[in-house]
Amino acid sequence: MERTHYGLNFSRFRAAIYQDLKKKNLDARQRSENWSRTSMLHGSYLQLKAVGQALKEYRQYIEQLPSWFGNPFAFFNQQTPEELNSKRPAGTFAENRKGQLVYTMNSKLPEKWEPISEFALRQRLSRLFSSQKEALWDNVLLEGRGSSAGLKMIELQMQVERNALAAHKKYSMQVLPAISDYRVMLGIQYLIRLARECGISSRLDPVLSFPLGSNVISLLEAVGMYETLVTGKNYSVHLPTHENEKETEKETFKKQDGLAVIEQIVGTDGEIIYARETAATPVVDQKTSNEINSILHNVVRYGTGRYALKNVRLESKDDERNAKLQQLNLSLPLMGKTGTANDFRNATFLGYVPTKTEQEGGLLLTEGGYTVGVYVGFDDNDPMKKGTTHISGSQGALPTWCKIAEALYSLEGVADHLDPVDLAFDGIALKYPDTGQYFIPVQHENGGIRSERRAGERTVITPNAPVVLGHGAAGKTGLTMERRFIPFWLNQQP
Repeated sequence: MERTHYGLNFSRFRAAIYQDLKKKNLDARQRSENWSRTSMLHGSYLQLKAVGQALKEYRQYIEQLPSWFGNPFAFFNQQTPEELNSKRPAGTFAENRKGQLVYTMNSKLPEKWEPISEFALRQRLSRLFSSQKEALWDNVLLEGRGSSAGLKMIELQMQVERNALAAHKKYSMQVLPAISDYRVMLGIQYLIRLARECGISSRLDPVLSFPLGSNVISLLEAVGMYETLVTGKNYSVHLPTHENEKETEKETFKKQDGLAVIEQIVGTDGEIIYARETAATPVVDQKTSNEINSILHNVVRYGTGRYALKNVRLESKDDERNAKLQQLNLSLPLMGKTGTANDFRNATFLGYVPTKTEQEGGLLLTEGGYTVGVYVGFDDNDPMKKGTTHISGSQGALPTWCKIAEALYSLEGVADHLDPVDLAFDGIALKYPDTGQYFIPVQHENGGIRSERRAGERTVITPNAPVVLGHGAAGKTGLTMERRFIPFWLNQQP
């Protein structure tokens, strides 16, 4: 009962779907989708309330029938008086495989339910004391979902809560936070605001399927969002200002998108017409950024991004150094996430390539680097599959992403900045900003569950073992994880 929807207007939606099912031109997929929707619209609170009312009327009907007690011949008379028979409520009694009584308004019963006739029900009731009869009616399952007594308890509690809320204004903050739909709506609206702060300007509809990809954004927007999540900052482009020029927010975002990929515009005479200037706006706190980076790093180390771990390597223009690097065959601490659309219609890999190095040793820093995104798909959105071949994010987008990552490492000369001696002993590790983090041992084969009760290692460098980065208080029983929520606007305060 706890997960049951309230069900306002569900009957109207069901009627519209049944009307749609009568159409002859529906294909198999549309018909299947409609049946799935009808199943989701069944079993709501309002529907169960109607069934509960029908059960109440059925009980009154049964109790008005002539009693068998003290009349041995009445037992053999299964005829119902005509004046009562005409008042018999709709509904059917059945018994499930667990022996529980079920009351349903459906004429067609599931295979696991056995119908119980009115005569058989009266037989049961005739053998019970008053308290036992009351328990029988209370334990009847309405449509097989919840008991009659459970429904009564919910109705009473709802009335108590309504009475408590009645003392406040309908749209006051004493009332709204108590409504789950309001909390969900508020959460989705916050996500939209957060997306705007991350540089996404495309239209975002506030729907429940928001996390599943129901909204469409550009690849450039997605890359900018990843950059914000990884670095904690949104790097917007300063636009050239002109006198008396007024623009909408949407037009400003569009110009920023175009200028984000242009570093400089130089005239034929060498004059710099435009030079990109960026402004960094804090959006995500450093603790959260560290935790996101750890997740994305583990995707490459143990998840769907392992192709990058095995194939991205450093190269140096110095032949001797390059030979040493090839001999060491060191993997790089990359971060990213694969993405595969339904029916393999497109594939992506978005990630971060850390290129900034520590002054000494073999460490790469999370503060400096490039955010890279690769998208693969047909222009007509056809599925990328043939026979047993299905192109996912790790197969279609990741190989290209790896080539770009290698090119960026060559461009920045990372191989020449790292100490070969340190590389031979420690490899190439990732160094995080110090936010008081712990690296907690986990079992990567079992979905990343904690492998030990201890707090983990307090360090800024990723250990060479399956770990996740977290924050909390270390104690005798291990690490008590920290729970926090910091709205983006608090990170923008001076």
